[in-house]
Amino acid sequence: MKASPFKNSTIVLGTEVNGIAVIRSLGRLGVRCGAVFEPSHGDHARHSRYLSFTKELPSGATDAALTSIIFDIADRFGDGPSILIPTTDRYSDYLSRNHKTLANDFILCCPSRELCDAFLDKWKTAQICKDNGVLIPRTACPQTADDLAQIAGEIIFPVVVKPRYTFGTNFPGKNAVFKDARGLLTFFDGSNLLGRCVIQRVIPSGDGEILITASFSDSNGVVGPVYSGRKIRQFLPDYGATCFGISERHPELEVQTRRFLDRIHYSGFAALEFARSHDDGQAYFLELNTRTYYHNQLFADATIDLTQVAYLSATGHDPEAVLGTQKQREGLIWLDFRRDFQSMRIKRRKGEITIAQWLRSIIMARSFAYWDWRDPAPFVLACLWRTKELAFNLMTRLFPSEHRAKPSPP
Repeated sequence: MKASPFKNSTIVLGTEVNGIAVIRSLGRLGVRCGAVFEPSHGDHARHSRYLSFTKELPSGATDAALTSIIFDIADRFGDGPSILIPTTDRYSDYLSRNHKTLANDFILCCPSRELCDAFLDKWKTAQICKDNGVLIPRTACPQTADDLAQIAGEIIFPVVVKPRYTFGTNFPGKNAVFKDARGLLTFFDGSNLLGRCVIQRVIPSGDGEILITASFSDSNGVVGPVYSGRKIRQFLPDYGATCFGISERHPELEVQTRRFLDRIHYSGFAALEFARSHDDGQAYFLELNTRTYYHNQLFADATIDLTQVAYLSATGHDPEAVLGTQKQREGLIWLDFRRDFQSMRIKRRKGEITIAQWLRSIIMARSFAYWDWRDPAPFVLACLWRTKELAFNLMTRLFPSEHRAKPSPP
């Protein structure tokens, strides 16, 4: 076997859907990969043929424990320095906060602490967009009851209330949507949420109108190739993660993305979401993810492999010299079957889709969350786990008095 010219190993932080896409992209490039995984139903990627080492991160582990695990994996590789790639907000935040501790021994694919914090704090996100001319829905962060009353009287409804910080606690759910001022004021009444959440106008869009751009900027802030696409369906519908998406060029958003990232001197992975309004047709910025994106397998299958671009840039290679000029393949559809099935069930109850329409749509998919014929184990084990889970749920309904242990991931 021909030796790989890429000597730096990579440690992937997180092994759920976007983590497995990262592992597969690097494996096909000939890069040795290790991974940190957390016990959950979505951690089947640790069984990938492209992984050399994995280590479990216990629930509630501290930064010190995670750092120890990362160094342990790096020591097993015995080369250096390893590349660290975050696949969740938690890991991106960890890397930016611990940059000084890690920078001497690893190469970090993440933005500065200041920028990471700005995009984890939704109020700071609104300010940085306003300062750089990025169109964003009306957003407010009431500090007092008087602020709240003024906002409720001025903002266009419906609105969504979100925890100000991505890692916010003591918030009732991920977000809450209100159709009028009365419901909004009642939600805040007697709570301690003032100053700790943002109120944002809901742009009339939803499934089929959420647009995506994604890129990787090197340590000098040079923006690489930009992918663009669209969420067709999400789970939860209209507000959640992509479960059925398509690669689709949006040149104006690609230009806007490059200009924005360049102005703020961004480095690392960036995935931007926009809502295209039914009212005026404009695309309003929603958020920027400072990590690899949930359906980044679609990026790779559409020939904009941002994982490979990131690795090559971080290790001093010229991505274009290795990969050639990357021209996006359009019209490629990606499917996360489990989440899309759940989304379809909700939409079907609302009369928005039939089973026949759903089946006709999913047979068009050519890019997948788990399935890859070159690396089938994660898909097979995910199916086995899901079958055991369904059997457990069925038996629990049929025989509710029996005590059974819920099946754990294989």
